[in-house]
Amino acid sequence: MHVHASISVGTVRTYTRMLAVLGRILGELKVARRFTFIFAAALLITTLFQQTMLYARLNVWLQDWVRAVTAPELHFQDSLIIDIDEESMTALESQIGTWPYNRDVYALITRYLAEAGTKAIVFDSLFPERRPGDREFATAMQGAGNVLLASEGQDSSLPRKPQYFQHLESLAWPIKVERSLESRWNFRLPHSDFVLPHKGLTGRDGEIARTGVSSVVPDRDGVLRRTPLVHHAYSLNLPSLALAALIPPRTEPTATIKIEDRHIGTDGQSWPVDGEGMVSLQFPRNRNAIPVEPFYRVVLAALGADAYQITTDSLQGKTVFIGTSVTGAGDYAYVPIHGRMAGVEIVALAYENLVHNLVLKPASMFWNGLLVLFGAVIPLLISNQRRFTALPIVLTGLCGLIIALAIHLTLFGYARQQSHLLFPLLLGFTVLITQLLVRVKTLFDERQLLYYEKLAADEANTLKSQFLSHMTHELRTPLTAIMGFNRLLADEGLSPSERGQQVGVIEKNCNHLLTLINNLLDQAKIEAGQMSLEISRVNVSTLVDGVVATLGGLAEEKGLELRAHYAKDLPNALLIDELRLRQIVINLIGNALKFTDQGAVTLEVDWADSRLSIVVRDTGPGISESALSKVFDAFQQGETNVVQSHGGTGLGLTISHNLASLMGGNLSAESKAGEGASFCLSIPAPETQMPATNVLARGYRSSGNVNIRGRILVADDNSDIRDLLSLNLRKCGLEVLMAENGQQAVEVALKEHPDVVLMDMQMPVMNGIQAVRTLRRQRFNGIILALTAQSERHQIQATLDAGCNECIAKPVDRDTLRRIIDAWLNRTAASGSYEGVNDLNENSEGQRVG
Repeated sequence: MHVHASISVGTVRTYTRMLAVLGRILGELKVARRFTFIFAAALLITTLFQQTMLYARLNVWLQDWVRAVTAPELHFQDSLIIDIDEESMTALESQIGTWPYNRDVYALITRYLAEAGTKAIVFDSLFPERRPGDREFATAMQGAGNVLLASEGQDSSLPRKPQYFQHLESLAWPIKVERSLESRWNFRLPHSDFVLPHKGLTGRDGEIARTGVSSVVPDRDGVLRRTPLVHHAYSLNLPSLALAALIPPRTEPTATIKIEDRHIGTDGQSWPVDGEGMVSLQFPRNRNAIPVEPFYRVVLAALGADAYQITTDSLQGKTVFIGTSVTGAGDYAYVPIHGRMAGVEIVALAYENLVHNLVLKPASMFWNGLLVLFGAVIPLLISNQRRFTALPIVLTGLCGLIIALAIHLTLFGYARQQSHLLFPLLLGFTVLITQLLVRVKTLFDERQLLYYEKLAADEANTLKSQFLSHMTHELRTPLTAIMGFNRLLADEGLSPSERGQQVGVIEKNCNHLLTLINNLLDQAKIEAGQMSLEISRVNVSTLVDGVVATLGGLAEEKGLELRAHYAKDLPNALLIDELRLRQIVINLIGNALKFTDQGAVTLEVDWADSRLSIVVRDTGPGISESALSKVFDAFQQGETNVVQSHGGTGLGLTISHNLASLMGGNLSAESKAGEGASFCLSIPAPETQMPATNVLARGYRSSGNVNIRGRILVADDNSDIRDLLSLNLRKCGLEVLMAENGQQAVEVALKEHPDVVLMDMQMPVMNGIQAVRTLRRQRFNGIILALTAQSERHQIQATLDAGCNECIAKPVDRDTLRRIIDAWLNRTAASGSYEGVNDLNENSEGQRVG
């Protein structure tokens, strides 16, 4: 059991590693897509080129070059060619006449060779008709016992008598086909007719001499590279002359040809063939691989001339091929290495290929795929990375082509294995070119992108410069007013009314600065994708009434009427982000009041199909058509037909538009010059129900300006803020303690036990959240109010989770701070505990954000 468990764990780990590697590979989706595109494009181009004549010519040239490079030097000892060459014809003309010779000459040669102990005698000459000396020739052949005569396949049929078919049937060889190949066997080379030796030379059933077909079949370019082993006509089969020469003499004159899986053979031997049943010959580098004797020397030796006697070792045990190399007298063909070869040489060479099993193996899918793998796929996988430049891509591609060529030469030279070399070479080259083109296209696109990014950066720099110039004016204007009126406040001769007027101007400009800063921060959050929504139950009519009441004073100052109209079916509560909706409505109403000098600003609030619609209309000068298209762009001041400056950053409408999109809605504008403008906000707002009202929270009322009694600890690292808060709180009647960091705040709070702790969240040594957590762990039960500049909901929630009762956003005015502290002190006095703090976390004029 332990062994099995170990094996299982090891197997699981192995598969886990494999899956991890596979996951990393598949994770490169962009690389995979690029690889697929390049390989598919190269494969398509190469496949289309494969159908052209140029591809066929290149393929033939490459095959012949490989044959020449890998051709071995051979010296055959099993064969001998007796060549009836021109020298022999000239030397024998006076003794036996001119060629073609009478059959008694061949009888003389046959007896001589048989007495010398030859293995077989093969005549590569046709003897279709009767001639003088046939009987003597037949007798000699019958005495020799193993003589073959040539037949010839023809593409046109001749009128034949029944005796011909009987003769052909007696010479034909039966074929035994493997059962799995019976339905798809096409290894036979068809002919329309055979020219056979006449029956007197072969005997009734081939008992005198057998026959084989000597016809050669060049490829389409006229070059002989293959030879068939089986020829077929009239539903009968004859072997090639080379194959027939392999069969030793038997009682039965014919043998059985066996067709097996891509092989043709006889008893004990088989050879790989291609789809047409042909064997590819291997041609030796040396032309004289098979020994050759002139015909006249053999004739003279047979006649007893002592000067021309041939040694027994030269003939004994050999297969002798007798034919002519004279062009006009015999057949010939062109071969890849040696040019033109005589038919008798081709037959002898084919015989030696079969005897020594030197025939080339046909191409197979496996080896073709291996060449494609090394020639195209692996180089593509290696160099298909963005970090690869043109030079590594070229070097990798060339290495792949060289490796594919080396594999092919090795297979061809040592294993005699053929493969379609041109296709992987062209595919690899096409992959290389396609990669370079894709890389050029990528570089071009990147350069174009850089160009457009440069244009965008230049435009952004221009806008930034304009914005900085505009913001400099917008910031310095209120600062100038604040600084100037602040100095005037130091004068002793001011009346109370003048001092109050100057304080109001300072407060107005401070609020303007705060609005500028808040708009800039909101725009930065939106662009950074950090703006989030907090959906809650909201009474929209109450929200809008509050905004109208807040901005009503500004409308009264300009003599404008500000009113809101509500649809009758407006629900009591909707699910929306209250803070962002209020911000949008304030921006729209404020923008309308700023650009309207007379008339009214009207709000129309409607709800239908779970969508809230708020339309803000004004009677101002309107917006020109050119400016309307840019009204929601950042830092774009609205252009009107009134030449005047209204101030502002130009961010209010941009932020409102982005917030509407963030809420799943949209903000649109309509206007015509001189006819006012209308802005329509539409956002999704499902109907809901308001929760039950907390009696204690709603029943409380602030004590107004009555002094507050109690002790308060102010913890802030900024001394000016501490002094300001201390001054305001003492005026409220509170006793103030101070700390400049979180650690001091913890120490003072635990020692003095103040009623309220006003804790800044960003302090050195120990920040506000750490200090609050420490106090709560030490069971400090006083009220802790967080003073923070953070406005994000999750940041506020983290502060409340740490133990704060409420969060107060900076900056906070004295009256708001007084109301909050007074409320918590009264609540604590009523309940005796600080718990249940969330009941009072209502937003008060944008300051209380807990």
